[in-house]
Amino acid sequence: MRIIIPTVCLCLIACSAFAERQVSYEDYNRIHRIARKQYDRLIHQRRAWKTLGRSVDGRKILYGEIGSGKKTTLVIGGLHGDEPAGVLVAMRLARAVRANPSLLKNRLLIVPCLNPDGLARKTRTNARGVDINRNFPTRTWSSEFGKDHNNSGLFPASEPETVLISNLIELKRPDMIIQIHQPFNTLYPEEGFPSLLMERMSLISDLPVSNDVGYRTPGSLASIRETLGFHTDMVTLELCPIDEEPHYGKVIMAILEAVND
Repeated sequence: MRIIIPTVCLCLIACSAFAERQVSYEDYNRIHRIARKQYDRLIHQRRAWKTLGRSVDGRKILYGEIGSGKKTTLVIGGLHGDEPAGVLVAMRLARAVRANPSLLKNRLLIVPCLNPDGLARKTRTNARGVDINRNFPTRTWSSEFGKDHNNSGLFPASEPETVLISNLIELKRPDMIIQIHQPFNTLYPEEGFPSLLMERMSLISDLPVSNDVGYRTPGSLASIRETLGFHTDMVTLELCPIDEEPHYGKVIMAILEAVND
């Protein structure tokens, strides 16, 4: 008998720590539907969101720019389409600071979903089967992941989603980049990230800190720092398993701690 593995569990297959965990696809599908429906609504909020560009399948990739100040932080959700919590956190963050501007002391850029095709398909990869977070034009890019769910693409920056976010980073020159993923429930700071700030973010979010995700990530967004002509601090927020929702309030306050630092 042929066994078909659902695409929604691809991120768990890549994470041995969660390989034994029983996933509730009923819960996952419910959360995913919420994320997709809410993201689709953003397209009609033209005053709040601008179009950064379009995905492989022509879906709009949106971004918002909120607040002002000396420091600029870029928050990116939905690099992987089967990780809906990041999309939900990014959208809730935007709603929170727009409803209460006093929460924000600096400039905040938000890309709620970099991979809308993956979100629509419930896949880690984009519409061409490329993992955006392995496709960045860095020294570490490698073609060795070309036949699985970590497909790095035909060449670095082969995907429009990768190009769009790379161009935004070059244009806006953020002082900090925060990307949101699932399912490790851990904060992963890149080298040089302010240690005291990381401690505060961990305390607020109840997420532990680790410097090692446990596997190689060639061509990832985190490795783009070496190609930039300016310094930017970077941290990855790995949230809960894909069939759970995070404590939104704690995660948002931890992000704002970094934004306002």
